[in-house]
Amino acid sequence: MKKIGLTGNIGSGKTTASKFFILLGIPVYNSDFRAKWLMSNDGDLKKSIVDYFGVESYSNNQLNTSFISSIVFKDVEKLNVLNSLVHPIVAVDFEKWCNQQHEVAYVVKEAAVLFKSESYKSLDMIICVVASDELRLKRVVKRDRMSESEVLARMNKQMDQSFLIDRCDFVVTNDETNLMTTQLLLINEVLLKDI
Repeated sequence: MKKIGLTGNIGSGKTTASKFFILLGIPVYNSDFRAKWLMSNDGDLKKSIVDYFGVESYSNNQLNTSFISSIVFKDVEKLNVLNSLVHPIVAVDFEKWCNQQHEVAYVVKEAAVLFKSESYKSLDMIICVVASDELRLKRVVKRDRMSESEVLARMNKQMDQSFLIDRCDFVVTNDETNLMTTQLLLINEVLLKDI
């Protein structure tokens, strides 16, 4: 069973790509979703977060995302600390999840930070979804009801798309002129042949 990475910056359309793989019957591991779940449910991880960020990190035993976000999106060092606590736990969780997948040609790991977390090293191939900065900004403002300046602040903390393109095996353009589904079907055919 091959492990395929799926990445892309905010607003690129990687979640849409994930949903398409699920429709094809391919299991998809959503790293962001699992990271949030683990931050609220893994006892050791919760303790590490409270030890560093304080008791306000949790409210009603659930991660206080607005509190954590207000800290880490303003301070790169603190974001790096949070990532250093979370990424190793997510890596172990992904391997456990992979061991539960049977009779599939490949699985997909969706993660915005495949390269920053270095989890790309455990994957066989990587797909990157790209779109113009203007289009991504427009999508996220509409989707998350955030101001342009808030979205731009997050975009500016992410890796440049050219970095991702240079390091990925497949690039999917999601610019509303090229059909993403056609591109993903072709990638699926290649991955199935390659098994």
